[in-house]
Amino acid sequence: MLYLKVYGAEYWRKLMGIMTNSVTFDKATIANSYHAVKNFFATSATGLLGVDINNHSVKVIELDRDRRAGVYQVTRFGYASVSQAGMSDNPVESVQNIAAAVSEAVSLSGSKLKHAAAAVFGNSVINKVVDVPSGLNDDELEMFLSINSDKYIPFPLNEVAMDFQKLNLPSAFKGREKILLTACRRDAIDKQVEAINLANLSVEVIDVAPFAAERALRDCAQNFNVENESLRLIVDVGDNYIVCNLIDSEGALFVWEEAIKCSSIQQDVSGLDEPSETDPIFESSLIQCRDKIKNSSREMFMQALTVALKRTIQMASSSTNCEIKNLVLIGDVIPTVNEVTIIGDHLDVKVNLGNPFQNMAFGPSLNASHLALRASSFTTACGLALRGLI
Repeated sequence: MLYLKVYGAEYWRKLMGIMTNSVTFDKATIANSYHAVKNFFATSATGLLGVDINNHSVKVIELDRDRRAGVYQVTRFGYASVSQAGMSDNPVESVQNIAAAVSEAVSLSGSKLKHAAAAVFGNSVINKVVDVPSGLNDDELEMFLSINSDKYIPFPLNEVAMDFQKLNLPSAFKGREKILLTACRRDAIDKQVEAINLANLSVEVIDVAPFAAERALRDCAQNFNVENESLRLIVDVGDNYIVCNLIDSEGALFVWEEAIKCSSIQQDVSGLDEPSETDPIFESSLIQCRDKIKNSSREMFMQALTVALKRTIQMASSSTNCEIKNLVLIGDVIPTVNEVTIIGDHLDVKVNLGNPFQNMAFGPSLNASHLALRASSFTTACGLALRGLI
C-alpha cells in the first residue's frame, strides 16, 4: 500500500506499485511489476540531492545530519528559472530546457552529489479517495484496483503507475472501506528522469510533491492550533493553482488540486490613464501606472486565492468529516504576513507560512538570511532531500 505516514524510511512502502503492459491482469505479472517498481523507488542509503521541478523553476537542496547537535543541516542550495518553453508541447525542447535549469541550479548550489530525488506534480498525478470492499489484503487490493482502474483513472493502465493507502475513515456503504488512490502518468516520470539525467545526475527516488512537502513539515506541529495540532492542510501555492494535502498523525487523508481563477487586469486600472510617450514626465508616470496594475493584480490574486482555499477546506471537511483549523502555505507564490492574517480571519482558521528549516542548522558557508526568506519555496525540495537521510 501507499505508505504516507511521516515516520522515517517507512514513509513509503513504494511510490506507485502496479505497472503492467498487458490487458490481462495476471497476478504473477502484477507481482513482478510491483517488485521492479519497488526496487526503483527504494530510498537510497546515501545522501540525495532534492530536485524540485515545476512549470517555472527548479530548486535543489542538499542536507546533512549534524550528529552532535542532533538536527539536520542545510549544506547547499540553488535556484534557477525554467524558460518559457520549459514546459512546451515539444517534448525534446521541454526536456532540454528543464535539464538546463537543473544544471544551473546545481552549479549555483555547489553540490557534488550525483544522486537525486525528484517529484511528480500537477495534473500528471491523480489522487482519489475511493470505496473498496472491506477486508482485502494488500495483494487483493492491488488486483481489485488494477481490474477496476478504468473507473478511477482516465488513462490506460499500462500508461500509469498506481499505489494506495488505506484510510481510517468511515464509508457510507456497508461492507466498504476508504482508500487514497494515487496514480501518475509514466511519461511524466520519464520526463523528469530524462531531464535530470541530462544534467549529469542519476534519479534514485521519485516521489509525489504534496507528500514530499508533508515530510518536510512534519516537525512544525508546534505552530498549529492546539485544539488539533496533528490535523493540518498543507497548501502549495503557485501562480494559477493550489495543491492541497490534508494530513493527520496517521498520514494523508485528502489530496486536491484547485485552479486559481483571476480576471485579467486592464491597463487603465481604476481610471488611471496610460501616459503618452510625449509627456515630459512619461517615465515616472509609467512607473506609477505599472505599480498600480501590479498592486491591483496582487489584490485580485489574493481574493481568488482566498476563494479557492475556502472551497478546498469545505471539500476536505465534507470528504473526511474533519474540522480543519490549521492551514500551512508553501510554494513560490505565498502571501505576506499581513495577507496571511487577512486570509486567516476570513476563513476562520490558523494560517502559517511553512518553514522546513525551522528545526535545522545552516552550513557556515551559506547565506542563512537569504535562504530563510525563500524557506517556503524550498519545502518540497527539502522533503525530497530527506529521502536520503531518513
